[in-house]
Amino acid sequence: MFTEELRAFRRLGFRHVLLQVLNFASVIASGLMIWKGLGLITNTESPIVVVLSGSMEPAFYRGDLLFLTNPASERYHTGDITVYKIPGADIPIVHRVLETHDVSKTVKIPGLDTKQPGDQLLLTKGDNNYVDDIELYQGLDWLEKKHIVGKVRGHRSHLVNIRQIPTLRRLRHDRDERLPSVKIRITRYPRPIGVNTARIIVAVLTRPRPPSYLVSSSV
Repeated sequence: MFTEELRAFRRLGFRHVLLQVLNFASVIASGLMIWKGLGLITNTESPIVVVLSGSMEPAFYRGDLLFLTNPASERYHTGDITVYKIPGADIPIVHRVLETHDVSKTVKIPGLDTKQPGDQLLLTKGDNNYVDDIELYQGLDWLEKKHIVGKVRGHRSHLVNIRQIPTLRRLRHDRDERLPSVKIRITRYPRPIGVNTARIIVAVLTRPRPPSYLVSSSV
């Protein structure tokens, strides 16, 4: 089945094949280093994500790229757009912060009790949704800092042409996990007006003519 490919590899030689493998490995390693470097700078495991649904329209559409950061000391405010991931969920969700609640903690010092800012609780909602995301929290009442993947700092529109992604359906008692299929629509543009006509004219002019003795003539 792969006879021709094996012969081509044999003709190239062991050193040439090894060089190609090393070049390919270096490209992959460079990409991983860049990705990990971005993660360290932005303090998030996913500094770049792709929008997969229309829950944030018209702010973001399917296929938009989002750039995230997640500073450890930053507090979130109402109106911020965050990307969060609930434990057990397969895909992170990008929604807007609807409510915030600061939970202060009391620090006891001999003779003095002081309150310092503690954890922050968030409630989110999609711009294109009618209700908040409590049903998506899988039993949680609020989002916590540990659930946040990052805050949206910028985006680029329509870089990924994803037209349709079916809704993920999970049954609690079904152990089979099915990966969602992604359908990419390729748009084909029509030919300019006159192209077909020009092709017909060229075909007629360049058509071979029959020999003279086959042409009938009337006297």
